[in-house]
Amino acid sequence: MGRPREFDIDHAILKASELFWRKGFDHTSVQDLTEAMGIAPPSFYAAFGNKEALFLRVVEAYQKTQAELLVDALAQPTAREVMARLLEGFADRLTQSDRAPGCLVMNSALPVGEIHSFRRLFAEQREMFRQRLRQRLEQARTDGETLPAEFDSDALSRLVVTVIWGFAVEAQSGASRDSLRQAAAAFLALWPG
Repeated sequence: MGRPREFDIDHAILKASELFWRKGFDHTSVQDLTEAMGIAPPSFYAAFGNKEALFLRVVEAYQKTQAELLVDALAQPTAREVMARLLEGFADRLTQSDRAPGCLVMNSALPVGEIHSFRRLFAEQREMFRQRLRQRLEQARTDGETLPAEFDSDALSRLVVTVIWGFAVEAQSGASRDSLRQAAAAFLALWPG
């Protein structure tokens, strides 16, 4: 029988999250993680398996909060309100003062190579996000809402996801919440009606 765990797993995951967010996946070493958590490497491997498994656990918790924002936004009564909730919500979340700026997934996943299995997973998740948004825009058009004339729901959903990822890059580069909210307002000003 193994020895009981002598550290707080939730605290350890929080410390890992902070490191991954700030340094990215590739630039966070197991030594960085064990030092931040205050544990020895054997305890790290016994608790988490490996760095990638820990990272995916951290990302899963992060994505639950992102999913809440998407669900709330998609439930808005009009497509314009969906866009407002998404853009303003991401402007706020990407610039929270209690953590590194930007998006945990973007900060960690974009600089990594093809060798990491999660890179494809994140691309698939972005596509699922876009498809849900596309379906909501199609429903809005079916319901008789006026959407920007030059876009179909596929192109418009891709544009919105691109803007959100742009917000993540801007936030990571130091953009303020106010500047991202101003960009959201500029996007929404182009919306008909």
